[in-house]
Amino acid sequence: MIDYIITSLVILIAGISLMIFPPATKLNRYGYNSKQARKNPENWRLAQRLAGRSLTWVGGITLILSVLLYYLLPSNLSRFASVLIPIIGILIAVRKIEITLKKWDSNGKTQNQ
Repeated sequence: MIDYIITSLVILIAGISLMIFPPATKLNRYGYNSKQARKNPENWRLAQRLAGRSLTWVGGITLILSVLLYYLLPSNLSRFASVLIPIIGILIAVRKIEITLKKWDSNGKTQNQ
């Protein structure tokens, strides 16, 4: 069970650190880095903020679900679910961030407004 908790805590801490200490420039070695995020400084700041929030949510939800599934499911199934849940959560978060960045224009507003 400790490995489930450690994985969730690493994701949670990564999200919190991105919210508290977002990378200031695109040259940093950490942070959310994609072609759309590097497009302009506004996209970069938005991507870091969204990534921090998303990772914090994914880490928290993963922590809760991992502990619950550990007690509710058989050992093999709970281990599989505890690996799959963070992966799915991160993939959903990346997709959501990219969709938001594509809607964002250089004026700092969504294109739909």
